[in-house]
Amino acid sequence: MQQRYNFALLSTGHPERYITAAQHHFQSVADGYLLGNESLPHITLAQFRAFQDILPPLIEALESAPKTIPVELIGLGFSNKAGTPLWGASLTVARQESLLTLHQNVVDALTQNGLIPLNSTGDLYRPHLTLARINQLRVENFAKDIFEGDTFHLALGLSDELGQFTRVLHRF
Repeated sequence: MQQRYNFALLSTGHPERYITAAQHHFQSVADGYLLGNESLPHITLAQFRAFQDILPPLIEALESAPKTIPVELIGLGFSNKAGTPLWGASLTVARQESLLTLHQNVVDALTQNGLIPLNSTGDLYRPHLTLARINQLRVENFAKDIFEGDTFHLALGLSDELGQFTRVLHRF
């Protein structure tokens, strides 16, 4: 059976800071997606569906890719898909050259193995760190320390249908 996977950058410096902020600001209005033990803070590079046997060649293809890159968190943003009352509450990420190059390396590895990314790619790729999916836009006194530097590291993991990174399978 095919599963949903995610190549992403995981927070390794202070992931608890994102979880605490998400739970503090959005727990009362969250709808399905909320950072916590079952939803790890991450910046998606590419999500995809595949059978497990394709994972070793994908991992091998990315072994030479940068493992850790600088990430600049630049603001709190909200997005809404047409036809739904739900909003994504996310930290926006600068489209830095190193991040875009790694994103393209992941997309290339997937397409060379006959897989199609589930998220937008290329010029449409919008890097972000989702905190929660919410049913009300309400935020007060959002802590600015969340935008301080952090370390993010390349990983492959399982993802649920909402796009939450639920379990690490491989750290690069």
